Amino acid sequence: MALVVILGKVLNTEVIEHMKSGAEADIARQVDALVAAQVAELLKLHIPEELQVEVARQEEWLEEIQRDLRNSENRRANAMLRDGESAPLQPIYKMDGTVADKFPSTLKELFEMDVSTSQELMREYELSECSASRERNLNRLMQFFNVKYQLAGAVGS
Repeated sequence: MALVVILGKVLNTEVIEHMKSGAEADIARQVDALVAAQVAELLKLHIPEELQVEVARQEEWLEEIQRDLRNSENRRANAMLRDGESAPLQPIYKMDGTVADKFPSTLKELFEMDVSTSQELMREYELSECSASRERNLNRLMQFFNVKYQLAGAVGS
């Protein structure tokens, strides 16, 4: 009987502590959100709108430069790929800063890509010269990714 009472007290204590820590975390999140909203509101009052617009423009420009730098570094790495089809392909970021969902992760995936996937990637990366020819599309994608391979078309195609 005493064991049941002790277990009950321990269980109650643990439940109370768990609920208390959960409530504290919720309160902290709500306070953070309120503080962020208040700071944003006060910044609007104290910083001229032209300056806010300029800061936003500069942030967009910086994001674009960072994306271009990542793409440049990844293209340089892709140019060095020589170790067979299992070599990892470095991703190229789209204008919106994301990587295409169907971006191939290896050279093998790139070489085995079908025509519809190659066309989809051409559109996502806004590349011109999209073709019905799988080989042409893959060669254009490899050029864009800076992969130093080229597919030869089938004889008669």
